[in-house]
Amino acid sequence: MEQKTAENELEERVQLSLLYDFYGALLKESQRRMFEANVLEDYNYAEIAEEEGISRQGVYDAVKRASRQLKEYEEKLGLVARFQRQQSLSVNRKKPVIGIIPLMDEEKESYWMLPGYMDGLIQAGGVPVMLPMTSDTKILQQLADSCDGFLFTGGQDVSPALYGEQTLPGCGKCCALRDEMEKQLFFMAVQKNKSVLGICRGIQFINAVLGGSLYQDLPSQRPSGTEHHQSPPYDVPCHRVQIVRESPLFSLLQKQEISVNSYHHQAVKNLSDKLIPMAYSEDGLVEAVCMPEKNFVWAVQWHPEFSFLSDENSRSILKKFVRSMQ
Repeated sequence: MEQKTAENELEERVQLSLLYDFYGALLKESQRRMFEANVLEDYNYAEIAEEEGISRQGVYDAVKRASRQLKEYEEKLGLVARFQRQQSLSVNRKKPVIGIIPLMDEEKESYWMLPGYMDGLIQAGGVPVMLPMTSDTKILQQLADSCDGFLFTGGQDVSPALYGEQTLPGCGKCCALRDEMEKQLFFMAVQKNKSVLGICRGIQFINAVLGGSLYQDLPSQRPSGTEHHQSPPYDVPCHRVQIVRESPLFSLLQKQEISVNSYHHQAVKNLSDKLIPMAYSEDGLVEAVCMPEKNFVWAVQWHPEFSFLSDENSRSILKKFVRSMQ
């Protein structure tokens, strides 16, 4: 009994000694090797055994137990340190800044913004900022460098000139300044592999600027029984879309079919060869696309900015967009 007590006391003293020696220097690997060489191999067990009044084997066992205990402490310390680092990063990590293309009222000579674009991104963990409407390349380059991602919003019709067609009677009002701004900014963002999400006009513009074409007016060019231009409230689903099983959208939602809202009269006609389809409407229109070789360039025809408060799928898409920048 006395021998066991003496071994335990020795073990405690060895542990304290090792903790002082090695924890102070964060237990680097070189120090561990030094400990194993100097303490475990060169320890004068016989001398200590005589001083402590216990067997040589008892001294050896005490030191070995202290070493094992020390390694357990090190593992625990490592877990605590990692947790502290993660907490620090979580607290100090800046939220991604997302540049939003403004909506433009040319008659009132004003920019404006639907709050859902802002609120949806804030809820998803981003910091949305409405951009100026400009085609100044230097300003756009600075914005492309400064922002972590970009949201291409809904709004005016995309000019048919962008995809090499004449304007048909059913085409609505276009905004040449916006088309030019978005064209420059999109290619700058893609070149820098910045995250891009297109909504409504956004999917149409991205397809057109990448070489695809659009239906200028669905009712006159491609009428169907599917509701694509619903009346308020706009957060209520009005048709369903089929999700392509091999697409990133399916990987995110794990659903083959979802219900969406809809408010558009233009749509993707010929899909750009730089995009892949991720969803189709009931009447066969492309409703979601992505650029597969990029970190995150997605676009949807429906409106998550209206439905994110009530629809988990919309929230998931916005969160995916924001997390792609972190």
